[in-house]
Formats: sequence, structure tokens, C-alpha cells
Amino acid sequence: MKQTRTARYFEFGYPYFFGGIEYSWPDGRIDYDGVFRQKRGDITRLLDETAKRYMEEFGLSRTTPSYYPRVMEGDKGITVSLGNGGRFIELWKMPGAYFISGNNLDGYRENAVAFNVGSDVLEAVDETFLAPRIITEGPNWVLRYPLPGGVKKIATLKADERFIKKFYETAGFETEITIEDGELQRVVSPRGIITIQDGVCEGRGFEGWNAARASWIIAKIMSRSSET
Repeated sequence: MKQTRTARYFEFGYPYFFGGIEYSWPDGRIDYDGVFRQKRGDITRLLDETAKRYMEEFGLSRTTPSYYPRVMEGDKGITVSLGNGGRFIELWKMPGAYFISGNNLDGYRENAVAFNVGSDVLEAVDETFLAPRIITEGPNWVLRYPLPGGVKKIATLKADERFIKKFYETAGFETEITIEDGELQRVVSPRGIITIQDGVCEGRGFEGWNAARASWIIAKIMSRSSET
């Protein structure tokens, strides 16, 4: 019987793809690295299908030969080659809780592929986990981060306005934002809108590199969520 997936808090920081891919195991609940090694073959076959779909959804297929991605299993991990120029994703045990890194992933589209690949790996290793995702709706991207189990909204959102403005400034955005803190929570800016409702935080309207920047802001806002 298939288990229901639920989100949990990322104790080591929520993932994002601004300035590269940053993705770690969420906690110390299980031996993630050990399970990854055991399931390496199954995960390789999974990524052989999903990485190609992400490349098409995020627009990499326009400039990348059709025979990519190439997903290769090794003794220690998995490599996902995304195209010419030495662009690839490595999946293996790294310092701390990190398990993914990118090589020559200079574009936001490539790092978006790496983000969803990281979520595929996490959900394959822990079949109870619901991971963040980048969803495409036509030409638009939705950054979707489920809040940890049972949490419907971020209680400190309005109180954190000073910190959130700093997040926007650090990401290179204007700090003229409006925070709405009702049943539907929203952070509204000229670049896009972040909404929090019914246990899901989503970023919409952020285009191009702004989507990568927004992922970092959302990761920081999500760090203020809690399962208690």
C-alpha cells in the first residue's frame, strides 16, 4: 500500500537554486545516504525519465542535443549530464547533509532541473516525504514549497517584515513589498507574489533569473515555519 506523503521541516535549511543548487537531506530521521546507495539503481532509472522531462519543461531542449540527459550510475553515486560544455549534476554523499552539486550550471534553467532532480531523489529515498517542486503552468513557473506537517500558515510572517525586506534586498529585489496576513497570506512585490495558504507556500509571477532569486527568499521564509 502506497504511503501518504507529508512535508517535514528542513532542519539544515530549505533548498533553493539561486547562485547554484543548494539541497540537503532534511533531517537525521533516517540514514539518507545509506538508503540512497541501496536504491541507486532504481533512482538512476527514475532520473533517466524525469530529468529529460524537466529539461523540456524548463526550455533546455531548445539548445541541448536530444540525446541528453545522460544518467550514469557509479560506485559512489549518480551523474546526470545535461549537455555540452561539461554541464552535469552529481548525486552522492557530500560534507554535512548535502547530496547534490552542479558543475558548470550557469543558467537558472539548468539549476531548476537540478532542484527538481533533488526533490526526486529525496522522495525516492524517503517514500513518506513530500518535497518542494518547481511546477510549470504553460510558460509560467510556480515555486511550490509544502509547509511541514499540519502547519497551514506562517505565524510570524507579519512580525518578520523587517527580515523579509532584507531577504528581498539581498536577492537584488526592491524592498517595496506589502505583506497581507489573513487566512490567505501574501508577500506582494513588483517582481512577483508569494502566497501561503492551506499548508502550501507558492511563488508566482517571478520570471527568468527572478525565479531563482525568489526560491532563495522563499527558502528563508520557510525557515520560519514549524511543525509545532
